[in-house]
Amino acid sequence: MAFWVCNSFDPESWDVVVFRRQVPYGTAPWRRYGMGFGEFLAGALDGTLPNPFSDGSWNIPPHEYRNGREG
Repeated sequence: MAFWVCNSFDPESWDVVVFRRQVPYGTAPWRRYGMGFGEFLAGALDGTLPNPFSDGSWNIPPHEYRNGREG
């Protein structure tokens, strides 16, 4: 799950945090990314960010964006 850290009135300054349920014992489940959501999403989808989620299949391409009107 990904969330914004809304610690100011300016949404452009909000960082992204990810909660990972399946982490090794002793590993923090929360990871903070010092970037906006657009940059985070692009990096997660194109593989420039390491896998931010617990799912091991996340970085297996191809990924694509589809809006709600596409099937």
